[in-house]
Order: sequence, then structure tokens, then C-alpha cells
Amino acid sequence: MMTDTIIEQLEEYFENSKQEQSFGIQNFQGVREYTKIPLAPITLVYGQNSAGKSTIHDAQLFIHGFFSGEWDCKKTAEYLDRWANHNRHSEPLTKGYLGEADDVVISIGFVTGEMDYFKWEAGYHQNQDFISDGLANTLFASNIDNNIPFRVFFHFSNNSRDSSWHIRQFSLYLGDVHCLDLIFNELEYNELEYSCILKINRSHLVYALIDSFFEGGIDKLVRESMDENISDPDFLVFTNIDGNSNLRWEKPISWMEVDCSAIRPSSDVLELRTFLLSLLIIPTESIARDFWFSSVAPLRPIPSKQTAVFRCSLDSPKNSTGWLGLAEQVGMKAITENYPVDQPISDDPWFSNLDAMNRMLSHPMFLNTDYEVTGNCLFFTPIEAFSRENKSNGEMRELLRHFEVEVHLKLRHKKNGSVVEIEDVEVGISQIIPVLSSIIEGGSVFIQQPELHLHPKLQAQLADAFIECMNKGRGGFVLESHSEHLLLRFLRRIRETNKSDIKNKLFSLTSKQISVLYVDKLEDGSSKIFPLRISPEGEFIDRWPHGFFTERDGDLFDE
Repeated sequence: MMTDTIIEQLEEYFENSKQEQSFGIQNFQGVREYTKIPLAPITLVYGQNSAGKSTIHDAQLFIHGFFSGEWDCKKTAEYLDRWANHNRHSEPLTKGYLGEADDVVISIGFVTGEMDYFKWEAGYHQNQDFISDGLANTLFASNIDNNIPFRVFFHFSNNSRDSSWHIRQFSLYLGDVHCLDLIFNELEYNELEYSCILKINRSHLVYALIDSFFEGGIDKLVRESMDENISDPDFLVFTNIDGNSNLRWEKPISWMEVDCSAIRPSSDVLELRTFLLSLLIIPTESIARDFWFSSVAPLRPIPSKQTAVFRCSLDSPKNSTGWLGLAEQVGMKAITENYPVDQPISDDPWFSNLDAMNRMLSHPMFLNTDYEVTGNCLFFTPIEAFSRENKSNGEMRELLRHFEVEVHLKLRHKKNGSVVEIEDVEVGISQIIPVLSSIIEGGSVFIQQPELHLHPKLQAQLADAFIECMNKGRGGFVLESHSEHLLLRFLRRIRETNKSDIKNKLFSLTSKQISVLYVDKLEDGSSKIFPLRISPEGEFIDRWPHGFFTERDGDLFDE
């Protein structure tokens, strides 16, 4: 049976393995060779126009659509047709690729643990007897204290007969070491079915965990109970598994249906199959849950007097974003200010977010615009609701929250108190409000051109807003930008933090908390993404690519 020694070894192994949030792409849009893209709490994306910076945004969109289940097979195939590199067949890669030269590869590095295990367990209706005390529970939930770092690789390919898309290979690294492969082979007699090969790396500690679980070891169980396997010194190999390689990663192999048939395999075989299925699914649960980014577009609509009016319900906090989310917060603040209760306003996330955003919009440390978001509120409440007199403030709050409200968003000047329409102030203010709102709300967000229409000084101070939100745990930010001032402020904060010279601890930043990516267009028309490392002292280790942030020198010195 299992020994405590193997559990201790696994815990130490996962603790010492590199934990990173990153993704990789191959043959995706303009990026040909496999490229791993490191992410940090703050990730900056630079590059010339049309270099391919949007590839990073689109790859994140694909990851979320595929893993979350929001896309069905048809939609995933449509996006693969749209975003797969169109030269991958006619000009196949000769180096720097994974799998087949024409594979579209998406990889994700992340962490998983008991939350993902319990979600998988709740939806795994078959083989319930082999879950609560089984191998999957041991690895992902009960005995391993730390999060488990992993990296998954999905290889997408075209069907050789009708060019339809399918998953050709899935690979899993648990910790830093390769753990397993699931390879789909087309069956010549049926274009809808695939025969799978499943390979478990014998040198991985997870294999030792499996081997110790079964009396006599895993090879004895496989040899006596499972017909289709190959003797291999490096891998435990299962062949001729019925597979499902369509573009929904729900039931990649058909063991679940087989195990519930009238003729059931032995309990040990069911335990092994259940565990192998958990390795295929549980890591992807964490991707579906947490590896996604909301998006703030580069051209942000400016609400006019007519379009700044929003009708919404306030019965419970919503996940609304942008101007609608602000309207909901303004409506809730109107209720609470008119019918106060003992709970401080700042304790309620609805309008603590609004106050935090208004602080960044108006405070001299940040945008210093002197404006704050406010609004006029019209509540659609039937007269019968007020028939009973002497309602308490708490009762009035609950009453109004259950009816719709129409909020006309406006801006108030903090110094003179004047209230104006959003479209009547300079465009930079209307462009930065959605940016501030998105980073205050929490969660990861991809923002294109956050510095749009801002004065250079305010671009630098905007960097401090991102740092403060990061240090308050509000999420991770990917910023596609052309701003030199934004970057220079980040580098300054790294230097100050390294020298212990930071005056405001909420502005502290280390080189490990930022990732800088430069996207360049190559001569053959493809794109290449260069990660640029930063030293603890706030200096670039890697040389900045040509043609960026050098134009100023050329204009100053006639170069």
C-alpha cells in the first residue's frame, strides 16, 4: 500500500517545483514557433503597430472559450480556422515546434488543488465508490498540502479527410516533470472515432504513488487485468482506448461508459481508470475557473447624455462591468446615503469600489482630474410599497433594492460642486474611467491602450494605480501599451523598492511582479514574442529590440 514516504516526497517535489502562470502558443496567428509567454501580476505588452500584439489577447480569449465550456465544438473550430496560422501547411516549421510541424499548440502553466478536485468529484457520476478514499483524493485533496503546479499542452490538428479540427495530443506535466501523454490516432474505418494511446512516465513520482497503491504493483495489475498494454521501460502504456477527440474536453476517453456497463472490471482496474481520468480533467478545471481575463478595448465609447442612462436591478451584487457596473454602484450608494444604517458605507463592496475608483480619478497621487462619478437615480417603486408608515432605514433599503432604478451617470467637480455630462469633459477622463473601474473590480483584466488621451505625467501616475491595486490583491493586469512613461514609472518603483526607499508601501514593486513582452514583426511576416527580463535593481537585462523608444533620440540628435 501507499507509504508516507511517497506522500512526503510528493509534497517536497511540488513545493520545490516552479510555480508560474504562463501560456504558450504555436502556429497561432502570426506566431509560428512554439513560444512560452510568462505572465506576472502586471504584464506589459509592447511592439510596433501590426506587429501582432493582439495575438496575446486572442490566445487568452481562446483559452477561456475552450476550457470554460462557453464554446461548443463548432465555435472552437471556427476560431481555429480563423486564428490558426495559414502558412503552417504550405511552409511547415523546420525547428522550434512541438509535436507535428503543423500542429496548433496551446499550453497553460498554472496550479491546481482540492477545489478543482471537489468540482470534478461532484460531476463524476460513475465509479463513486472509488473516489472518496482513492488515488485522486490522495493526490489532489487529502494528503498534499500545497497547490500542485502543472502545465498542459493541447495539440490541435486538421482531420486528413475533411479538414475538420480535433485534438491530436494532450500532454501533462505535474511539477517540472513530464507525467503523461494522451495521443489520438484516427481510425481509418470511422472518421468519428479515434484510438488512443495513454502513456504514464515511470520516472514521475505520481507513477510511484500508483505503483504503491496496488498490491503487487501496477505492472502486475495491468498484466493480469488489462489486455491492451505495451511493455516499455520508460512508460506505462495503454493502447487501443476508445477516445473522443472532439473540441470539448469533457470525456476524452470512454472508460466512464464502460465502467458502468453490466460487466464491470475489477475494483483495482476501476480505481486505476478513475485516477487516470482525474489526471486528464482536474488540472483543466483550474484553468476554466481562474485562467481568464476580462477585456477593456482600446476604443472606449463615450456615453452621451442619452446613452449615459442605465436601467438596472440592485437586489444582489452583479458581475456587471464598465459603465453599467458603475451605474449599479451609484444606485446602491444613493440608497445607503439616503437611508443609512450602522454598517459603514466603506464596508460594502458595491460602493467601496466606487469610492476607490473616484479616489484614483481625482486624487493628486493618481489622475488628479478633480472629477468623480455620480448620478441621478429614479427608482421605479409602486406607491403601494409606501402604504405602511414608519419604515426603518433598513426596511427602506431592502424595499428599494428589490425594484428597478434608472441611473443617469454624470461627473461632479469636487472643488466647485458642479455636475456635468460625461461627454462634456475632456476625452481623456471618459477613456480612463472604464480602465480604473476594471482594475478596482478585481479579477484579471487585459487592457488595450490604458494611457489613451492621457497627459504623460498622468500616464506615469496611472502606473501607481495599477501597482496599488495589485498590492491590494485585486487581480492581475495585462497592459498592451505604447507608453514609455508607464514603463519608466514601473522601473522607478522597482528601484525604490529594491533600495528600501519607497515612501508608500502600496507602491512597492519587485522585478518578479512584472513581465515585459515585446512583439516584433519578422521579415517573413511572422511575429515573434520576446520576454524582456528586468533585474532586481530595475534595469533591463535583455536588450530592448530595435525601433522602439528610440525615436526621441533620433529627433533630438538628428540621427
